Amino acid sequence: MDSIDQTKITADDLIGRANAMIPALRDREDAAEAARMVPSETIAGMRDAGFFRAFQPARYGGYELDVDLLLAMGIALGRGCGSSAWVGNLAMMHQWMISGFPEQAQDDLWANDGAAIALGSYAAAAAAAPVDGGFRISGRWPFSSGCDHGDWALLGARFAASGDSGNTVPGLVLVPRGDYAIVDDWHAVGLAASGSKLIVCEDVFIPAHRHALFPDLAA
Repeated sequence: MDSIDQTKITADDLIGRANAMIPALRDREDAAEAARMVPSETIAGMRDAGFFRAFQPARYGGYELDVDLLLAMGIALGRGCGSSAWVGNLAMMHQWMISGFPEQAQDDLWANDGAAIALGSYAAAAAAAPVDGGFRISGRWPFSSGCDHGDWALLGARFAASGDSGNTVPGLVLVPRGDYAIVDDWHAVGLAASGSKLIVCEDVFIPAHRHALFPDLAA
């Protein structure tokens, strides 16, 4: 669990901590670009500063702040390192998105590790095949920014629509780190340090509670 006090944190507190991080991000920027990923110490610093708690449910130690904070955080962190801002904001936003999943899925992530984060790709790159108790997926998700730092992957998938129309509905699944592989195929000029690599799943079982449809999340 991150080291700061979990009570009475405000948006201004987090923006102030983001501004304070700018010099360190600038110092690491060249090394991050060369490594093609955000440094682990940057992610650790964001975690210790409470950034990933911003939109997390309070029952797991989160602050439940207004999601409008994302813009201010991205602007502040981006003054130090664009890639770090991109990955940090994604990790923050995913905590908010996961709060729309069934509570059992949230427990899977945070009941034993409230500091866990998820990174991945929203592209509905795989069909979710219904099986007893959930789904099975196989697929490849390119441009999974920051995926080296994710404890879980948040991945897009296609689910059969109700009825016999043959249509599908896009949604997301949560996959633990041990159930997917990362392929280092990220060689880019812009945002090189975002580490937007390829995630691969091969016949992975997804319990039913670890999926959410986009229309439900949007509602």
